[in-house]
Amino acid sequence: MSAKDSLIYLVAPAGHPNFGDEYIVASWLRTLAELRPDARVILDCHSPGRASLLHHNHHPDLIVTNTLWDLAGHAYHATADHFGLDPAQPEGFHAEAYEYLAHTAVQLLFDAGPHPEHVTGTNIARTADVVHILGGGWLNDFWPKNVAVCAMASQAGAEHARRFATGQGVVPLEQARAVLVDSLQRCDVVDVRDAASRDLLQAAGLQPSMSGDDAWLGINSPEHSEGVFGPGADDARERPFVLCAQADLLRSNAADAAAWIHQGLQHYGVCGEELSIIECIPGIDGQIWRELHQRWPERYQGFRFVAFDELWAFGVPVTSEQTWLSTRYHPHMIAAAAGAKGVALEMHRQDYYAVKHEAVQAAGSSWPMAHLSATQQDPWPQPGKGIDPDQVQQCRDAKWQLAQRCYPPEPEEHIDEPEQAPEPPHASRRLGRLVARVRGDER
Repeated sequence: MSAKDSLIYLVAPAGHPNFGDEYIVASWLRTLAELRPDARVILDCHSPGRASLLHHNHHPDLIVTNTLWDLAGHAYHATADHFGLDPAQPEGFHAEAYEYLAHTAVQLLFDAGPHPEHVTGTNIARTADVVHILGGGWLNDFWPKNVAVCAMASQAGAEHARRFATGQGVVPLEQARAVLVDSLQRCDVVDVRDAASRDLLQAAGLQPSMSGDDAWLGINSPEHSEGVFGPGADDARERPFVLCAQADLLRSNAADAAAWIHQGLQHYGVCGEELSIIECIPGIDGQIWRELHQRWPERYQGFRFVAFDELWAFGVPVTSEQTWLSTRYHPHMIAAAAGAKGVALEMHRQDYYAVKHEAVQAAGSSWPMAHLSATQQDPWPQPGKGIDPDQVQQCRDAKWQLAQRCYPPEPEEHIDEPEQAPEPPHASRRLGRLVARVRGDER
């Protein structure tokens, strides 16, 4: 089947929203708009309504659904019931539970009878020409449901389908290891973003490539320079210091984290009028800055808050003259790639973010890591330089080469006479053609 007629099935944790996950999805959709503009693209994610709003203009033929994610939720609760586990405590899932979870989820992919509302969706998923598990840090021991999604994706697609898993970060991975490795073994391309994930999968018998994070497709791209890929709001870019601090997956609590960050801001001599604060997950990324402002209102009066929707509309407000403090991985990557100095803040469980920041350091960032300690007495480091432009280009080139490996250029068709370009298909006709494709009578 030609690329023009292909059905590409993307799987990602989109729509939460989480800036890094959405940035990866947008980067791949923009890349597919260049490499596969005539393909039909399905994005299967957990929150299709919000994802549709965020990504509607990133590919000319995009449909968003939640087929695999919803079925994974049913399998997750069935597994919890079977083993007497608390579904509100995913850390209680053990290796046997993961195996049961994956088996149950895959059964639903091939027989959605217990949930007939998903029959159309599973039929489409099983006829895709490409199934692509997009990258990020969403496949690990923290979220069993996500591992079930991956298990289904690894067995979705038509008989001739190619399956890719790109830019993956799979640490920490203990209880879910056997199931996830089995799923990835079914993929034609397995690619990771960090050395820890590469070493773990190699020890399990896989040979993944390591092209880095999928977000490199969008960073500093001359073709993508508006919206989320834009330069950010001017007044936020004018602030010399930027803070991005989240309150999820903390080793301690938001109050302790805020007190520690306050020490750092004092050490660097930062006051509110010099500071922009970046929100990557609405709500979660507001807890620490609210603590800062409530406990030390005079010091942080006048800060500039950049909400998620502003980031998405105008891009990350970064310049090479700024200094950043960031717990989050993708802001570190984007800011360092723009040449900003900074310090990576590490205060999360099981070194989840330490591995991520180390990946940016391996890409060329000289940002040191400051660690939240029990005593909060460790000295604050000197902010390090960003990534050299040549290294940024190398990272982009490596990711682009992977994209072309997955979606190689097709020979140009010779057309004797110019044809009038067809109108883009109406959304209802696109879905109708997909259903017809499943039934084998597409015209």
